Amino acid sequence: MDIINQIKNSAVNRPTQLAFKSQAGEIKYLQLWNKSEKIAKWIKENIGGKNPIVVYGHKSPLMITTFLACSKAGKTYCPVDRCMPSERIQDIIETVENEYVLMTESLMERFVNEELIKEDEIEQVNEYTIRYNNNNYITVEKLIEKISNGQNEDTELINEMSEKDYVKEDDIYYIIFTSGSTGKPKGVQITRSNLENYLKWFTEVGDDIYHKCGSKFLNQAPFSFDLSVMDTYVSLASGGTIISVDKKMQQDTTALISFIKENGINYWVSTPSFAAMCLAEPNFGQDTLKDLRYFYFCGETLSKDTAEKLMERFPNTKVINTYGPTESTVAVTGIEVTKTMLEDKKSIPIGYEKNGTKILILKEDEASEKITEAKANEIGELVILGDTVGAGYYKNIQKTVEAFKEITYNGKTQIAYFTGDAGYRDENEVIFYLGRIDRQVKLHGYRIELGDIESNLIKIDEVNQAAVVPKKSGDSIKQLVAFIVTEKLKEDYASRKYVREKLKTMIPEYMVPKKIVFLEKMPLTNNGKIDYKRMETLV
Repeated sequence: MDIINQIKNSAVNRPTQLAFKSQAGEIKYLQLWNKSEKIAKWIKENIGGKNPIVVYGHKSPLMITTFLACSKAGKTYCPVDRCMPSERIQDIIETVENEYVLMTESLMERFVNEELIKEDEIEQVNEYTIRYNNNNYITVEKLIEKISNGQNEDTELINEMSEKDYVKEDDIYYIIFTSGSTGKPKGVQITRSNLENYLKWFTEVGDDIYHKCGSKFLNQAPFSFDLSVMDTYVSLASGGTIISVDKKMQQDTTALISFIKENGINYWVSTPSFAAMCLAEPNFGQDTLKDLRYFYFCGETLSKDTAEKLMERFPNTKVINTYGPTESTVAVTGIEVTKTMLEDKKSIPIGYEKNGTKILILKEDEASEKITEAKANEIGELVILGDTVGAGYYKNIQKTVEAFKEITYNGKTQIAYFTGDAGYRDENEVIFYLGRIDRQVKLHGYRIELGDIESNLIKIDEVNQAAVVPKKSGDSIKQLVAFIVTEKLKEDYASRKYVREKLKTMIPEYMVPKKIVFLEKMPLTNNGKIDYKRMETLV
């Protein structure tokens, strides 16, 4: 699987087919190829060094064009979505340490409006470049206008770059930042070979790559969430069309379902929670979405209730449940959900490993205190080995060595990713996921470090101590609850709103706890640590 040449093949063989469509616009395969060639040439000539390039925006054709341009120019790209809080965006830009930021929509105007920077601190370098704090912020749309040289993007294939310029097999293709326990995000590094090994597998999951060609894939997740890799790159590798829905449309399920119907979606890619939300609409079913062939789910636990309702409403559509952390390139297991699974007492399984991946289930032997491989139906930590395990965290050696460790399996020493997820393998080799071992949780498909929220809570001047716990319903997490100790705030609606609004400026909105509980003091264990188990009983 050669992802860049797969896109080129589509530009040659189906030039007028849409590669991407959203509320922000659309782009055909030939246009995607040609625009990315021009941007790639500019990047190669103007941006030196090996540091990744932040690409900022929200679900526009220009975003995927810029991703491809970075890859053609041999650069790692780092997608940053508009939905992120400005302070987190600034953290990522500082962490990446590249003097260039590529904007597919205005970022500096946002920073000024939120009073993070002053307008007189910004220098207009040229028609497409703004300079602030030693960074050059490039407006990609204006850049394209400047560098266009009369070539017809709609009829002629442009070849400004050669394959030797492209991101190499073992180079980092993209970096996606996830929640970090210190309050700072962690940048997960995925190589080109990681991505292409994943695509080699997933383009054949459900329908094969030939049946996927020309089909339409739903994109629900923002590009800064690695679930988007499932729809975006599987579609591009297969010669399909990405149909992307922006945040505004996702909040209006009636308009959303109408849009999906109009565009004849064949493959639904989302978190289970997103599909569960759509089930509230009576017309969300096979009669409305006649072209829908598969649901692909990843990012969080698929409940039996959601799966059962989908299978009732969509009798001709198959449901695929997958599992995988960002650190091992989107997903590493998958299985088609059957009625037999729904009747079983056990939860819906996450399935079998893909080719090229081995999942070990390791547990500590209580007698010897040694780590051993769990037997059938014994619970342990899911540890991933194989060709999609990423290259660690960007400029974060400590976190990398904690999670990515050398392990010898079948006489071969290789790097394994220790997921922190609990699970087991049954007697039929089917794998089941049981949740997080540590204090990392998944809510609506987003992986969240509870310590990240706590670190930001105590940055609020009036908060002395903070603890965050999940509120569960069965296997799934419904919301987050924050406990705070404060001497300056009253226990009332205004104070709770104040804390939540403060947090929204510091962390993504999906991480902000729905409920704030005031305590006089934190409950402690015998070891003097915060008693999280006690607090979970209080919610």
